[in-house]
Amino acid sequence: MTRYLVELKPNNIFDIMAMVALYRPGPMSFIPEYIKRRHNPKLVKYFDPRMKEYLEASYGIITYQDDVLYTAINIAGYNWKEADKLRKAIGKKIPEEMEKQHEKFVKGCIKKGMTEERAEELFSQIETFAAYGFNKAHAASYGMVAYWTAYVKAHFPVEYMSALMTAEATNTDKLMEAIGECEKLGIRVLPPDINESLTEFTVVSIKKEDQLKTGRAKNEGKAIRFGLNGIKNVGEAALEAILKARNKNPFQSFTHFIQAVNLQKVNKKVVESLIKAGALDRFGSRSTFLAHLPQARDIAIKLQKEKSTGQVGLFGSQKSEQEMIKDTFPEVTEMPLAEMLKYEKELLGVYLTDHPIKNLTKNIESQLTHKIISLSVNSAGQRVVLAGIIASVRLVNTKKNNSRMAFASLEDETCAVDLVIFPRLYKDTQELWQEDTPILITGRADDREDTLSVIVEEAKKLEPEKNNSSDKIFKITIPHNTPKPIMTKISDLLKSNPGNYQIIILIKNGKADKIINLPYKVAVSQKLKDKIGKLLSSK
Repeated sequence: MTRYLVELKPNNIFDIMAMVALYRPGPMSFIPEYIKRRHNPKLVKYFDPRMKEYLEASYGIITYQDDVLYTAINIAGYNWKEADKLRKAIGKKIPEEMEKQHEKFVKGCIKKGMTEERAEELFSQIETFAAYGFNKAHAASYGMVAYWTAYVKAHFPVEYMSALMTAEATNTDKLMEAIGECEKLGIRVLPPDINESLTEFTVVSIKKEDQLKTGRAKNEGKAIRFGLNGIKNVGEAALEAILKARNKNPFQSFTHFIQAVNLQKVNKKVVESLIKAGALDRFGSRSTFLAHLPQARDIAIKLQKEKSTGQVGLFGSQKSEQEMIKDTFPEVTEMPLAEMLKYEKELLGVYLTDHPIKNLTKNIESQLTHKIISLSVNSAGQRVVLAGIIASVRLVNTKKNNSRMAFASLEDETCAVDLVIFPRLYKDTQELWQEDTPILITGRADDREDTLSVIVEEAKKLEPEKNNSSDKIFKITIPHNTPKPIMTKISDLLKSNPGNYQIIILIKNGKADKIINLPYKVAVSQKLKDKIGKLLSSK
């Protein structure tokens, strides 16, 4: 459909309506001719001059069920009731009724001045078309929705993609495709945040310099925040409890969050899911919160019980409210990036912080012919080289020789595509076809029944690059009371210099130091060190 629309270059709603009606078995064969006539009015012709009255808008091509009715009435002498009976007979393919209609239609055409040969030819055209014909009102409705959708996406891309992602929140494949489309459009998708996220995906304001650099001015200053309902295990009751507590007072810390929400509705599983999905990252590391969750919950449950019964401690609390909600537990080294991404995939349905395939393909980008999202029906028959993670595998036994073959789903950071692995290749590479395996494949794009897949010809596992420099560590000490803007600039500086150094941040806070292991690696140079030193000395 996309290919045909690009060829058609529609400039009015009637062209879109016609494509909606024609793009189905039977009428689809008329699309190339429709496009030719659309661009060259000299090619427009009518099977019978009397048909111009109702076929002029579709360049002389029978396009809608309505056209069949008008043809039966104007050319074969039917009345409206008889014309509808013809439509039903063709659509339901009732042999006896079809034979009656065939005879009646041909005789009617002859009676109104057409030769028998032409009448037979016209009935054959109608018979082929009407079995799958679309009525004009339906096509108009679909066409208008398609036009509105395209208009909103073109002029309000951030708002459109946010609404789309809300609608597809429970469909992992569609959600991943939408996030890939956001990357193409230069729209940043922010992770869920316990203080910023609403139930659904929302449009939020960000600094223009934080927007993806794509040259699309209309996206500047806007991003999409992941909705809390997109996190697995966070149900409606838990969401209501979180938002109710947050409306009273934004959460100041992990401890404050645990103490403020209704822990009967926001149970341990819900909190674990929020942590693993990154919704509490603003307060510290995911590993730290997972390690101290049982203790924090026990204290919070006790405090909530005391408040509800009006009880106080024997001597009362000597701590202020701010001290009570402060996170005082020791930092735990952050989990490895691979584990973090695995949790994100499990709970959000997508890799959001990063994608595990990115680091594995840094040195083979030149070998790849496509990102998966760029594949289309136009790719059919082409040789393709793709890299991705195996998302799912289905094994089947063939009828011939009862040999085993596989169907798999391959996904990269943009989208997913189905793979077909025939028995001979499967036998030689069966250890590769396991979920979460990073893989490089060569094959042929195949388009069957408008579903694109890749028939795999070669496959090998992608291994992390072996490099001694990957073991290097660079520690950065952040002095006590360093302003947040300085911290943000340092973070941006590190992210803009990808490399092989593991970065450990040591934050001095006057009491217990906070240690953060960054989930990405950095290229460390003297120039970078000087820039960081300059930022820290400017505070």
